Amino acid sequence: MDTGSHNEGIAKLLIDQLVQLGVETFCVAPGSRSTALTLAVAQHPTAQTHLHFDERGLGFLAVGIAKGSRKPVAIITTSGTAVGNLMPSVMEASLDATPLIILTADRPSELRDCSANQTCDLVKLFTNFVRFQTDLPLSDGQLPAQYVKATLAHAVFLSTGPTPGPVHINCMFREPLFANTPVEHVSQSACQWETGERVVSSETLLAWAKRFSDQQGVIIVGSLPPHAPIASILTLAERLNWPIIADPLSQMHTVGHHSHLLSNGDLLVRCGASQPVNAVLQLGDRFVSKTISEWLKQLAPALYLHVAEHTQRHDPSSIVTHRLQASPTYFANELARILPENHKNLSWKQADEMVQRTLSSYFKEQTQLSEPNVVDCLAKYLTPDLAVFLASSMPIRDANLFLTPDHPIGPIIGNRGLSGIDGNIATVVGLTHGLRQPVVALLGDLACLHDLNSLALLKDAAHPVCLIVINNGGGGIFSFLPISQKKDVFERFWAAAHSHSFAQAASLFHIPHHEPSKTEDLKELLQQFSRNPTTLFIEIRTERQANIQLHQEIIEEVKRCLIKAPCPL
Repeated sequence: MDTGSHNEGIAKLLIDQLVQLGVETFCVAPGSRSTALTLAVAQHPTAQTHLHFDERGLGFLAVGIAKGSRKPVAIITTSGTAVGNLMPSVMEASLDATPLIILTADRPSELRDCSANQTCDLVKLFTNFVRFQTDLPLSDGQLPAQYVKATLAHAVFLSTGPTPGPVHINCMFREPLFANTPVEHVSQSACQWETGERVVSSETLLAWAKRFSDQQGVIIVGSLPPHAPIASILTLAERLNWPIIADPLSQMHTVGHHSHLLSNGDLLVRCGASQPVNAVLQLGDRFVSKTISEWLKQLAPALYLHVAEHTQRHDPSSIVTHRLQASPTYFANELARILPENHKNLSWKQADEMVQRTLSSYFKEQTQLSEPNVVDCLAKYLTPDLAVFLASSMPIRDANLFLTPDHPIGPIIGNRGLSGIDGNIATVVGLTHGLRQPVVALLGDLACLHDLNSLALLKDAAHPVCLIVINNGGGGIFSFLPISQKKDVFERFWAAAHSHSFAQAASLFHIPHHEPSKTEDLKELLQQFSRNPTTLFIEIRTERQANIQLHQEIIEEVKRCLIKAPCPL
């Protein structure tokens, strides 16, 4: 068989095996060396494909699809800088346990280390950010097909669990890269790897029921996947009679009001209204709030159990006393079944309701849009049919304080593996494919500027996107840090101050652009999107210094209300 025909045949085997192993979606960037892989995907009867000219955005598109679908997604690129541009998305996927299959095309051995065009060392390029990596000489006619099948099965298994993440398969191809005549492919059954269910023993459950039953504690819920079955956590909180402090990405805010869910846990702790606790149960991954982290560090509780499905350590303050690898929602369900009901008074909730009334009254009087006010509008006018994406920096921090819906809303997602601002727009488009529903995204201006290329993806989104960009002329989060006092250098070197408007960028990609200044205007746009979703770009102008003062004003208002609390705080 000639080299071109062999390349096409082995590439078709590889792609077909991945599809059989559950990899349904392939994100492809244009390139020459990856021709055989691209042909195999394009000609596969069931493979779903997405294209993007920018590999950095392509990587985050795959991240979004994988986060939404909770299935592994493959990425195909050519060699050289195309592969390097995947690094940010691979890092994010690694730290946020998102399954990706990275298929990079490469030159054969004889073209390495000799300055061949577009050739660099791709072997182990992603180092510790992948769960598995291999260098496959696919043009070598001596490479057994059974070895390719076994390697792919192993790679997909490692990508999907027990600690999901990216894997890197570097594919070496010689020219000619494809055949001049059609290459037939006969599908071969895939090698299957499976993992059994992780079950917590009855002895372990009984031990934790005994430890927790007489404690005054709190449940911290960190980030959980979209549509996680969180009802079991609410039931556990009722049995223990412990309050829940929930991260914006915990999916707990999607249920609306609940008797044990604190809408304003961060503000209660920040304003000195926390209650004494001697036990902590953390379910899920990391949480955004630095206030809660510092409070837990000072508490240093004698009993601190962290339950998560993976094996990673999420304990920057080294205060976790016990670690259990299990599904947080499964553990909550099983523990709630055997716990006696605790009838102690839940005094946190009274203060929490006072804070909520104070915030509601405060925002009701605000007619001009502000950064906190935008989040309050989202809480009021989102619906269960709309997913939410929160960018890093200020959007997710404001959501942590002010996203307190009293009715169910859709899943909430963010890129918190490394909390970067790159690739956010591409991730949002990916979520429309993975979640199969429209997405409302809240971004800062620098995050939007960072990923302008990915506005091109919106035309092919599976569902409409409402892109809300807070334009405060720079990096707003830095204005809250001590470095902001260095006025002579702050604006240029930290805030990265700019005077850009996004109207022309939206026009370039044929996206309707709106720039509301009143709360009522944003309310109307959100209600229209909820009733009849069509992609739009909402730009909201704010001023960074005024935003700091507004945050301080809100906190002072909360402190004044808590002084009047009817219970000892």
